[in-house]
Amino acid sequence: MSYRVVQWATGNQGVEAIRAILDRSDLDLVGAKVYSDDKEGVDAGVLAGREPCGVLATQDIDQILELGADCVAYFPRHASLDEVCRILASGANVTTTAFLFHPRSLPAPDLARLEAACAEGDSSVHGTGLNPGNLSGVLPLALSGMSRSIEKVTLQERADWSFYESTHITFDNMRFGRPAEEVTEEASDFLAFNSGIFMEEVALIGEALGAGLDAPFDVSVPTQWTLAAFRMLYAYTSDRVARNGCLTDTCRCRFARDYAGDFPARVPLTSIYSKEDGVVRWPACVVPYARCVEVSGSHVGLAFNRKVYRVLAETLAEQTAG
Repeated sequence: MSYRVVQWATGNQGVEAIRAILDRSDLDLVGAKVYSDDKEGVDAGVLAGREPCGVLATQDIDQILELGADCVAYFPRHASLDEVCRILASGANVTTTAFLFHPRSLPAPDLARLEAACAEGDSSVHGTGLNPGNLSGVLPLALSGMSRSIEKVTLQERADWSFYESTHITFDNMRFGRPAEEVTEEASDFLAFNSGIFMEEVALIGEALGAGLDAPFDVSVPTQWTLAAFRMLYAYTSDRVARNGCLTDTCRCRFARDYAGDFPARVPLTSIYSKEDGVVRWPACVVPYARCVEVSGSHVGLAFNRKVYRVLAETLAEQTAG
C-alpha cells in the first residue's frame, strides 16, 4: 500500500521533498502545487532535477484538491491558514514545515477554524522541520530526559549558507544590513510571522516540561491540569511517607513487602542493564535468578538501543514458542 502525496510549493525544501517522495516505494507523488507561471505545466520530476515522473505542476488549487490525496506536504514560504483549512476540510492530511508547530498557540478563533477543518475532513495536521521543528523542539525535549535538573534552555542557530541560495531570505526577508528600526516585527510581516513560529516552539517546550512561561505566554489548560495532578500526587505521597514510611527503609506497604520477597520461580526474568546507565545502579540489575544481558548506552539511550530490542524480541519469541 502506498500513500498518495501532493507536494505544495517547489522551492528549496519542496524539491528535496519531491526527491524523497519519488525515492520511496510507500509514497506516490500525485500532484505538485506551484506559484509561478514558469513552473506551470512542468513535470515535478524535472523541477526536482530528476527524470520526468508524469506529474505536471499546477497553480490551480481546485485541481490539486480534486486529486483526493492522502497527504499534502505544505511547504510554502508564506503560509496561509486559509489554505491549510481548505486542504484539511477536503479530507487530506497536512504535514508542514511552514507553521503549526504548536497549534494551541494560535489565537482562539484560528484554532477553532483549524479544529473545525480537521473535523470536517476527518484529517490531521503536523508541523515539523529542522528549526523550528526537530532541532528546536524535539531534540531539547529528548535531552531533557538526560538531565537531573533544568534551569535554562538556550537555543542558538548556526548554519552554513554558502551553498544555499539565500540572498532573498537574508537581505529582503530577514533584512540584513537594514537600519535597526526596520528590523522589527512591526516593520515586517515576515519577521512577525517568523517570531510567531519560534514562539510556538517556546510554548511547546514550556508546556511539555510543565515549566510555565513568562508573559505574554499562558500555560495551557491541559498543562494546568497536569501540574495540579502532580501537586495532588506529591501531597498524597508526602502523607503516605508520614503514615507508612513510604520511600524509606521502614515502608510498611504491601508493595514493599512483596518487593523484598523472592522473585517467583515460575516467571522467567531477563535483566537488561548498562554499566554506563548513570541513573540506575547496574549491580542491582545483576541477579542470579535472571538472564542478565549487558548493553552499552545511557539510561535514556536504552529506549533507542538496537541490542535491547533484539533481546526483547528473542525473549518474547522464546516464551511464545514455549
